[in-house]
Amino acid sequence: MAWLTYLALAQQAITPGYFPKSYEMATVRCEFFGRSLPRLSAFESDWYSGQLRAAGEPSLLRRAYAGRADSLRFLWLRSFDPAVIVRIDGLGGDSPRLIAVQLDGLGGGEPGTVRRRVMRPLTQVEAVDLRRRLTVQNPFALPIGANPCDGGIDGSQWIIERAAGHRYKMVNAWSPERGPIHAAGIAMLRLTGWKFTAIY
Repeated sequence: MAWLTYLALAQQAITPGYFPKSYEMATVRCEFFGRSLPRLSAFESDWYSGQLRAAGEPSLLRRAYAGRADSLRFLWLRSFDPAVIVRIDGLGGDSPRLIAVQLDGLGGGEPGTVRRRVMRPLTQVEAVDLRRRLTVQNPFALPIGANPCDGGIDGSQWIIERAAGHRYKMVNAWSPERGPIHAAGIAMLRLTGWKFTAIY
């Protein structure tokens, strides 16, 4: 599928972490800073990975490395609110399953520990609706990582990953108010049944 990037996984000498090292090599020229910045900095990679580890989340990149991936994940990191992770396993199959976790720390700081978790099958209606939304507003048609020129100090990071077979892609945005990443994130949050007072 065109929206996923094939990785040269066979050339990697070590077991991959949460995000491809090659993402740190992809850069964007930022005129404001007068230099090029990585689409995923080492700091961001460590930050996002720490939140995922605290939630007990698997590496989707590692699943792709093993060739048995079929997962979609949304990682929502708000500066002043707990991190939320929503993962759908088996979205391409007949029995997709929702796994969602909310931590009790801060998305912009120490992650804390698991505050609540929900695991359940998606209904056929939910699965069809999510697939349709991802087709109508496809976040994976965007470039890998994020545009670092568009970031800010406080706010939130919206990170969406997809792993299918040997393929993996991650896209993210800083505090999006519209667009494919925002639409996919909101759709996945709704599947948890949780209520959030601060959506930013």
